[in-house]
Amino acid sequence: MFKVRRREPELTTLGGRWLFSEITGKDIEPKRNIKDQRSELALWHAAFELAVRSAFDNDTPVAEISAFAQRMHDRFKPEFAAIPPIDSEALIRAALGEDLDIEAIKPRHRGLVYVVVLSIIVKDKAISDTDLRRLLATAENVARERGFTPE
Repeated sequence: MFKVRRREPELTTLGGRWLFSEITGKDIEPKRNIKDQRSELALWHAAFELAVRSAFDNDTPVAEISAFAQRMHDRFKPEFAAIPPIDSEALIRAALGEDLDIEAIKPRHRGLVYVVVLSIIVKDKAISDTDLRRLLATAENVARERGFTPE
């Protein structure tokens, strides 16, 4: 019997490769200046949505999401000093389909929440490198489908 070896999903954007590096600690993409921040944020947002939907259900009680956001803020106090926990909670709830105005949250704050929540979920769920690549490759496609062009 032959083992079927699945090909590693290819990350086609610098942003996808950077996220993979940031989350896994494997230096496949160096830090760089981002030219198109809206497209980069769209990619991070798509990856965040996919991860959040794998960790929470649409009917997850708000108190549970709020507690998760508060634990994250407590754990990363210096980084999250300027971001109210309610903003992180709102981003998670919006990713689950709730109609909330997240555009009022500063883009750099959204980006930080997206990356940290994605990292926590990947570690808590013990998502493999291959599955993380798959998630990020899907996020690259989602961002493109939404009209953005991540680098």
